[in-house]
Amino acid sequence: MLVCTGLIFASCSKEKEVNTTPEETGNVIFSVSAVTDNIIANPVTKAAANVASKTGGSSKTVKLENGVMATASASEGTYSGIGAPLSVKATSARAASGTVAGKVTPGVNYRILIYDNTGAFVKSVSAVSGTDMPIMLPIGKQLVWYAYSYNDNNAVAEPADLNNPSIATPNDKDLLYATGSFTSSESVTKIPITFDHKLARIDVHVNSDQLSATITQIAGTIENTNGINTGTLNLRTGAVSNISNSTVGNLTWTNADGSTTPSNQKYASYYTADPSALTSIQLKLTQLDVTYVNNSTATLITPANPSTVSFGTYAPAVGKILLADLKLWKVIPVKKILHLSTASIYGYAAENAASANVIGDTRNFGTSATSVVKSAGFTHVGPNLTSVQRIAEINAKPDIIIIGYAYTPNAAELTALTTYLNAKGVIICQMEDPTGLQTTLRSFLANPAITVSSRNSAGAVYPLNSVNDEILNGPFGNLTSGKFWGEDASATGVISGLNLANITVYSGGSGYNWPTSNPGTVSMFKHNTLNLFVVGDGGFLSNHNTVGNSTSNTIEPFAVNANNFPISRAYGIASTSSSPAGTLPAGSWQVSNSIVFANAMAWAIKRAQFYGINTTP
Repeated sequence: MLVCTGLIFASCSKEKEVNTTPEETGNVIFSVSAVTDNIIANPVTKAAANVASKTGGSSKTVKLENGVMATASASEGTYSGIGAPLSVKATSARAASGTVAGKVTPGVNYRILIYDNTGAFVKSVSAVSGTDMPIMLPIGKQLVWYAYSYNDNNAVAEPADLNNPSIATPNDKDLLYATGSFTSSESVTKIPITFDHKLARIDVHVNSDQLSATITQIAGTIENTNGINTGTLNLRTGAVSNISNSTVGNLTWTNADGSTTPSNQKYASYYTADPSALTSIQLKLTQLDVTYVNNSTATLITPANPSTVSFGTYAPAVGKILLADLKLWKVIPVKKILHLSTASIYGYAAENAASANVIGDTRNFGTSATSVVKSAGFTHVGPNLTSVQRIAEINAKPDIIIIGYAYTPNAAELTALTTYLNAKGVIICQMEDPTGLQTTLRSFLANPAITVSSRNSAGAVYPLNSVNDEILNGPFGNLTSGKFWGEDASATGVISGLNLANITVYSGGSGYNWPTSNPGTVSMFKHNTLNLFVVGDGGFLSNHNTVGNSTSNTIEPFAVNANNFPISRAYGIASTSSSPAGTLPAGSWQVSNSIVFANAMAWAIKRAQFYGINTTP
């Protein structure tokens, strides 16, 4: 099936004409109306690589140096193109004809050649998108036109022989082609151009997101170059001939964002006139160096010990993209968690029940290539401890401490916790008691101006701010737009007096379904230099179920599906007309406590690994 993406171009910047006569002339306006693409059945979006559509292919995992793994995946699809000005973003649903309307960036160059019906050359026009200028042609003539573009903003040269026009196909850029005929007239003639792709594209993508590192050096080649070739495009017939192998050499790598600094996503692309031999792609990497987020470095591949990875099987064809995707990852070692809470059935500190299942399920935190977070798991201490035992466990430097209802540290415990935090310990602090939370935060942040008050009630819901970071846009979900969290069973501890320059605020202290506002207060935040996440609800993780969720609108907002994956659920007390929500019934909001927590745990183990109390240089 073909899909056409509507692109509006107009000509022209300069013209060349021969064989013209002094006959009366009329106007002709060319515009690009579409580019056709091969569309794969059952496409899925792959935003990271700007793939318009793709099919899921096979994947395999290979081992590199320093415990780093690489998952190789092969897929096919159509591309909007990285840095290609002809790239479009769909702006409407696909019509019955299979077309999607879109917008193009001005500045793309293309060339139009015009001939009469005897084959005699008439005009050559160099056109640029966004410039509307008429072409003057003899009236009453039957004419044939040919258009071609390299899908970029560089000038498009004329063929060397305008009487027998042909061009060499490139291997480093796209090639678009179209042709048609018309009869010129006195009135303005508008001619829409629908371009076809004349090449297939091979894209190699190396992604170090899951490695928590940037790629500082990379080198490699495509081994099976018999499928990368050039040819000659006959502009009169549209046929490609004289196919010959192309010398690729070392791949040229670029960053996804167009920058030249070290990046966590590297791309290399080549084009081929005849992709039929590319049923697989053999990538040979000869150099791969990374820098982790804490500035430690590692060499994963060297010229003396190269690594060859096979991608496929593909069903290659002109107009397709063959994507070879290599994701780098490394399992974070086992982390010790100290759970501080009142022992109960609700999993307040992720010691049991649904919250414990989220972090204990290897599909979420595991060693598999398909695990959401690559983690060797956790060991656990608490919460059934005496004060002496708690102090001893804090001083033993666990990697992560999770605080939940109804733990309030005594003076000695608070001293130990503050020392731990300042020594780069990681704390997820979920407290609602105003006195306990106020005393704790004053100690943690050395700020006697902090005050905490109890506000709102069970079933209050709080809007999450549009903060695009690891907590609100992490591996378990994107919560940056129109999302909420829900208060469990009691009032919320809302915080004032924080140094806002030192924290990232995720939610304020005013309930969306609550009539009384609390301006200038905070109910959830992360510190920007300390490894500290805070929410003013000790029952943030409350859900007593091993499998399943509560249906209450006022208790147990934490929700998971049958696979222990965090999800949102309906929650919240009914709102009145005096609340920001207006008048709405109970359960009108989807709260995402479990997604926030899972993302926070992914953040916590990363902090513990690279910036933690037990991190070694």
